[in-house]
Amino acid sequence: MISGSALATVIGVPVGTWAGQTVGWRGTFWALAALAAAAALLISRFVPADTERATAWSAPSSPRCARADSGCR
Repeated sequence: MISGSALATVIGVPVGTWAGQTVGWRGTFWALAALAAAAALLISRFVPADTERATAWSAPSSPRCARADSGCR
């Protein structure tokens, strides 16, 4: 994670500056918008859905209360 942030800073800033000078800030903006949309589509396609959602009201307070007949409240 830390090396990715450092690499993004070292490589991303010069590449972003070059892209901004070459195609202008609007071109850079739309290129990043397209990359973000592609990332959102890939995430929605390949990340499994969270089918079991525990809420503060439905989750047991401790493992011994997980059984319905344990008498926990």
